Amino acid sequence: RWIDVDALRIRRRDRAAISFSHLYVPEASRPVVAQMNRLRRPSYSLVEQLHGKVVAEVDQEAAVAEMPAAAARQLGVERGSPAQVVDRHYVSDAGEVLMASRSYYPPGCFAVHVKLRLTGAAPVAAAA
Repeated sequence: RWIDVDALRIRRRDRAAISFSHLYVPEASRPVVAQMNRLRRPSYSLVEQLHGKVVAEVDQEAAVAEMPAAAARQLGVERGSPAQVVDRHYVSDAGEVLMASRSYYPPGCFAVHVKLRLTGAAPVAAAA
């Protein structure tokens, strides 16, 4: 069984709400649930500390969707407005999912930068 914990992230400098998340933690993590929305560090660190396991990998997928009602209320935006939606799975080195999350960001509050290094590719011949 998984527990769904709502979390609102607030930017320190201006107290603006910048993301609303559903954090999914195993039932065995119930002792730390009440602390998850008051942290100044990543939520998964509480799960690591409680269970003595380490997150070795975070599988992240980002997409654009409509802002759902609950997230819109928390973020002060209109329901159905554009949202950046980020799903994450926090995985131990043994392949165990320690925590999962779905986060909603209003425009301008989340960006992804990907750098790809291509190696071993043969050069393309120039056209004559």
